[in-house]
Amino acid sequence: MSKVNILIVSGEQLPNLIPLLMDKPEKAYLLASKDMVEYGNASRLAEAIKRMGIDVEIKANMPDFDMRKIQDYVLQIAADIRTAHPNAEITVNSTGGNKLMAMGLVDVWRGEANRIIYVDTKHRCIEILPDAQGKVEPAITMGNELDVPTYLRIQGFNYAGSASDKPDWNEQAVDRKDVCKQLAKEIESLAWLIGDLNRIAYDAIEQSHVNGKKVDNLVRPQQTLSALPRNENLALLKKIASAGLLQWETGSKNIEFIDLEKTRFLSGGWLEEYAWHVMRDEKLFDARMGVNVTDKQTRNEFDVLACHQNQLLFVECKTLRFTQENDNEIAYKVDSLSRDVRGLFGQTWLLTARKPTDILKDRAKKAYIRIIGPDELPKLRDIVREWRG
Repeated sequence: MSKVNILIVSGEQLPNLIPLLMDKPEKAYLLASKDMVEYGNASRLAEAIKRMGIDVEIKANMPDFDMRKIQDYVLQIAADIRTAHPNAEITVNSTGGNKLMAMGLVDVWRGEANRIIYVDTKHRCIEILPDAQGKVEPAITMGNELDVPTYLRIQGFNYAGSASDKPDWNEQAVDRKDVCKQLAKEIESLAWLIGDLNRIAYDAIEQSHVNGKKVDNLVRPQQTLSALPRNENLALLKKIASAGLLQWETGSKNIEFIDLEKTRFLSGGWLEEYAWHVMRDEKLFDARMGVNVTDKQTRNEFDVLACHQNQLLFVECKTLRFTQENDNEIAYKVDSLSRDVRGLFGQTWLLTARKPTDILKDRAKKAYIRIIGPDELPKLRDIVREWRG
């Protein structure tokens, strides 16, 4: 028996696509209002479905008001579908469209469709609506249908690779895993060394423009600490030098950065790697660091993206030195970058190695960004575990 899915196009694509990934029907019918056709939502959704190997057809001009018109439209489409697929197993997805459109769709198909579903992305399940006799089947728990590249593609971005895709980068990240975990877990007692390394690493790197693109260069590898390290800071600096991340001799304030990547790590990249390691240790379905994406106009790099049970976690990391950005700029940048990427059901976290100001906390709260400051960084594993569910 062939399978047919019917759904209403809306601005949020994921609730329409996840059931198709799970059910893999032969055909999907997209009911689209005039706006959804003109804004391109219907065609983008159709393209995403085609890439899944599913035949798709757009049924345009669905009314988005006036219940009588909505029902007449759905009745006509239903008759066409029954004629074209007399013996098909039909699933109706009631998640898309406005409430009136969804109610009209359910009203026509109740008792006719094999099942009518509602995708509860927040609670990671698919609810089965009552049939004509009022019988309710148990909800279906979502599996991991989406990895990071697929999620980005659905949201309209092209995945252009990530640092963590490269085997040689992974080997180096594993070698310095203990260092970045110690930096995060003892961040408050190591604040002086973290800040000083951040400062001199920033001074060691200079940006140039090559073919209109900003390129970092290690131009001043010899740098000087502001003071001789002591106690925990001294122990950590010895560990960093032993790991081959910089050159330094005990009792000296002079250090030498070895290469650009290791310098970036010490200037703040360790915080991104810490987040990535924690997510991998907690076995999130897909976690990637240094993710490059493009859309029609721009190219961006995101610190850490993780996908688990079809929800995206967008993580931006800031160390003690925030260069020339103020708190308002930081919150605005994180919000604007993450909003379109994560969709309605993802989350955005800002990891910061310095205590967030009241201004930053206020801006982040308004933008629904969770701030994880130095007091919470040692507990990041528990926070990720809670998000994972």
